Parts: sequence; structure tokens; C-alpha cells
Amino acid sequence: ANVEIKTSIDSKREESAGPDHLGRIVQILLVAYLVATPFQNIWDLPYVGHKIQPPEFIFIVLFFVAVPHFIRNRQKLWFSPIDVGVLGWLAVNIIVGLIAGLNFPIFLELLGSLYLTLMYYVVRLTISENLVKKFPDCIALTAMVSGLIGIVGWCLAAAGIENNLIDAHVFLPLLGKIYGRAMAFTQGNNLLAHILMMGILIKAADCWHKNEFSPRNLIVLGTLLIAFMVTFSKTGLILLIGLILVWYFSTNQRENMFVRIPTWTTVLILFLMYNFVALFHPTWKDDPNLKTISPGMHRSSTPIASAGPFDIMVTRYGYQVVACVMAFKESFPWGIGPGEFKSYASRIAKEGVFQFRQDNRPDRIWPHSTYFGGLAQLGVLGVLSILVLWGLIGYGCRQIYQVEEYRGWAIGLAVSFFTTAITAIFVDIMNFRHLWWLVAVLAVLWHYSRLKKISHST
Repeated sequence: ANVEIKTSIDSKREESAGPDHLGRIVQILLVAYLVATPFQNIWDLPYVGHKIQPPEFIFIVLFFVAVPHFIRNRQKLWFSPIDVGVLGWLAVNIIVGLIAGLNFPIFLELLGSLYLTLMYYVVRLTISENLVKKFPDCIALTAMVSGLIGIVGWCLAAAGIENNLIDAHVFLPLLGKIYGRAMAFTQGNNLLAHILMMGILIKAADCWHKNEFSPRNLIVLGTLLIAFMVTFSKTGLILLIGLILVWYFSTNQRENMFVRIPTWTTVLILFLMYNFVALFHPTWKDDPNLKTISPGMHRSSTPIASAGPFDIMVTRYGYQVVACVMAFKESFPWGIGPGEFKSYASRIAKEGVFQFRQDNRPDRIWPHSTYFGGLAQLGVLGVLSILVLWGLIGYGCRQIYQVEEYRGWAIGLAVSFFTTAITAIFVDIMNFRHLWWLVAVLAVLWHYSRLKKISHST
């Protein structure tokens, strides 16, 4: 006999009389929160700086609506293997924070970790099956909103109109004058680029799976690509990796050795190129713009090598990695504490122990690496907790891929998380709010796939 298994809030709704208005409000707030995640640079508040932005106010409303909705619908609590990674990461933050001494910056960082964990659970436990099915459109909408704002900001700058939607880098090595890098209302061009990359990869995989490359979908993807271009982010190399892998898995080329080997060779080359351009900048010899470019991007104005018409400059990222290792050695094995790298960097900069960049401004120094920053601030346990979480995410994508109905979503999510793991080498991605929303969706899809397997086996 066929056993029907209810997998969502919607199925519970069928058992109750009347429409579930509270449930609809929850779903609207879930989408509103995701669309608001790029708005992270609206105001600068006392004590907390940019940590509290519009998404946080939406979350407060969402939380207090979601709790009674969850209780009213008598939803059964269910366990996801990803919970182990999420709770493990939170526990490590708390333990290391207590060991390091609970000062105000650490306390704020722990509140942020707790907030992201709560957000993961609110999404995971309240998202409807209907909204899960629409998540590719939701992330594409989020990317489209922020991308269009970024395009407008860059066009205004190109027209000579100053605005806060781009950063201050008017020139880039080799490229010359770029007018600035689009960042919209995010805190930087790399964050906007990541939101756009998630939208592009997930939407492309969904279109490929459904064979729906309609004019509308092509316009959406084209707009997101244009927005990505005006971020001038080095993660463009990672986006190429993602697009190649979406094509590779969506067209099922894994059995073809003549496609498989060139594909993964190209991925490896692009991966190495990303690491190279993050650490070293080739610049034209005697570039007149170098005096403008170098102070904010390079540790020194003196090249470390020359190759033909190029000078090779060392970027600040490499020295921030070295500083992370120094911090870890000083605080082995626990780390200096969550959120404490800025304070540590300020101290060694002022003491003359280390020079991060030519202006050496302590207030602008961050780890700029999820892995090395985790090592410095959270120690051995921190890096292990991040790797365990990534491992569980990867395994979850593999499980979802086994269900034909979810295959397009699995490819989009798997490639998105894979490219995010590469991005994380030189970007701190653990505070990316939109990323935790997607982790929650992955946990739900994994749960649905397990229920479907149980249904088919009975």
C-alpha cells in the first residue's frame, strides 16, 4: 500500500479548518527577510556599527510570528544531520569566547552567531513546501534587486555622479579606470558578487533541469551577469568554475572521460588563478595609476618581481593570512576569541610588529579568510567545526541528488556551496545571512528526500 507522508506545513494546513493566515504571513516574512539580506550598509549604529540592519528587524517580527505559527500547527520537530554542523559551530564559538574572556566585542560576535543559528532553525522549521519549490526564484529575486541597485550605482559613477553604491577603488591593476566597484547596499563588492553568483548558479541549474530557458529567464540571468561584471570581483574566476560545473552535472557528462578530464582540469586552473590573483597583482610597469591603487590594495609599493611588461605586487591578503597564523601560534589551541582579530591586528600594527598595508590603518584590518580567520579566532576546534559543516552540506547535496525531482535544485545548491567554499579562502563567509537561508533550505530538501525514500520502500 502507498503511504502518503506529509512533508510540509502545507500538508498540516489541509488537516485544519479554514485558511492559515498566520502561515501565509510567515512565508511572506521569510521571502522578505531573504530579499532584505543585501541591505547591510544602511546605517551605522552606536556600539554595534553595521551589525544591525533591516534584515534583523524583519527577523524579529518573523521570529515572534513563526513561534505561535509553529505551535498552532503542531509541527513535529525533526532532526537534520546538518544540525550537528550548525550547533557544533555555535558551541565552538561559545566555548572559545568564554575561554578568551567575554568582553563586549566577543559578546557581540556570539550574539551574531546565535542569531544566525536561530535564523537557520526558523527557516528550516517553518518554510512551506510551496516556498521550497520556489527558492530558485527567491534567490534570483534577491540577486536581481541588489544587482539592479549595483548597476544603477555604477552607471551614476560612470556619469560623474558620486554615490555610496560603489566603493572607492576608481582604478584597478591592468584594467585602469573602472569608476568604482559596485556593492549596492552590501558591505563590499565581494558580498554583492557572492549574492549574484548564488542567484546565477541556482537559477541556471533550475532552468537546465526544467529545460526552461525562456526569454524571461535569459533576461534575468543576463541582468545578473551584467551586475556581476560591474562588481569587478576576482570571484569572477569562481563564477566561471560554477557555470562549468552546472553545465557538467546538468548535461550528465560524468561518464564521458573526454569531457570529464578537461572539465576538472579547467576547474583546477581557474582555482589556481583565483588564488594567484588574490595574493599577487600583475601591474603595468610605470603605471601612472599605481600611486592611487597601491596604498589600499598592496602591502608595499615595491614589486617583488618583474615579468616582461609587468611588475608583480603582493596584495594585503597574503599578509593577513600570515597575521592569522601568528595569532593562532600565540593562542594555540583555542584561538584569540571570536571577533578579536581586529583588536589583535591593531595591536601588532601599532607595536610595529607587522605592517598590513601602506597606510596600516588598524580600523580597516580583517582576516578576509573563513579558514585562516577561523584558525586565528576559534583555534583548532573552529576550523574543524567549519570543515564538518561543509562536509555535511556536501553529503546532503549528494543525498538530494538521488531524488530525480530534486536533481536540479541539488546541482544548483551543490555548485553554489562548492564555489562558496573556494570563495571562503579569501572572504569571511560565515556571516553571510543569505547563505544560512540556503543551508536551511538544503536541510529541508534533505528531509524531504529521506521521507520520499521511506515512502517508496513501503
